[in-house]
Amino acid sequence: MPEHDELVATATVGDTLLIGAKDLMLTLRDLPRVLLGTFDASKAEPLRGQPGLIHQYAICTYSVEGEARCAWVSQYGVHETNGLEARRISGDIDWAGMGLNVIAPVVLLVWDPENLILILKLASPDDGLNMILFHMAPEHQKANGLPKWTGRHYGYAGSMVVGRLGGAGIVSRQVIWSGHGIDGKVYCENRSGLDESDTVHGYLDNSYPVNSFPMIVKPGRLYADRETFGLYRGSLRHSAWGVGQSLKLDGSFGRDAGTTQTLPQKTVPLVTEKGEETLIARSGDWAEFTLTHTGDTGSTDLGNIGALTDFRCDIRKMGASGRTA
Repeated sequence: MPEHDELVATATVGDTLLIGAKDLMLTLRDLPRVLLGTFDASKAEPLRGQPGLIHQYAICTYSVEGEARCAWVSQYGVHETNGLEARRISGDIDWAGMGLNVIAPVVLLVWDPENLILILKLASPDDGLNMILFHMAPEHQKANGLPKWTGRHYGYAGSMVVGRLGGAGIVSRQVIWSGHGIDGKVYCENRSGLDESDTVHGYLDNSYPVNSFPMIVKPGRLYADRETFGLYRGSLRHSAWGVGQSLKLDGSFGRDAGTTQTLPQKTVPLVTEKGEETLIARSGDWAEFTLTHTGDTGSTDLGNIGALTDFRCDIRKMGASGRTA
């Protein structure tokens, strides 16, 4: 390569061949040819401003609304291109804070064609949270033009592949098969509401019931226009989840000085449809919350369908950060 780089992998995006090297991405828009006795090598051009590919399994092609695209993973984040323009779609993820800037943990990037989701699969850390999902459907685009993302999600897959499932009595559809990282079995994903691979139970010291995994909701970090603020109470509005259902509420509060404090874990009942208030009584320059539910999400037979409507906080401003008066 003229840039003295190392070739990692290639992918076809429409009429463009995307060449992934370790330090940069290149595009080749024409094939080498001989014209009037002259050999034209069709020089590959760098994709300006885009870092290279970490390894051959961290790149995949897909299509959204008929437009061919390709996504790849660098040590700085996840990027996508249509062959002409490129952007980083993980700009609002704390890439370094999650430890994702280290090359080793990233395993592969897979496209879910049925749900229009990019699945970033990481080497499973101790907590089992090893997947990040990028929701690429147009209706999930945020105000800044980037796709919504969720994670990190539970799972333990050593490999993944997309294929088509069909046969007698089965409607043909594209699905994802995952290779379990421990027992060596292959499982078909998203076929039921259960974790059929049983990846969470046992792997996390039996902290969750068999064939079950937690639903974790973590809204964005709250700020108050560079001012210190207090949170007196919070209110979670939800539908009826059924008898015995509840979730755990955790909170963290920080200051510019670097000090943080946590909220003692609260249990919020979800039995009937209502707005459940809980005391917070904390202050800081920022606040973030995590809601965790493990168990049944409701029965349609009983008219109970689990849903969280919103989570609101009673915020009281306390003055600009760093001021004494």
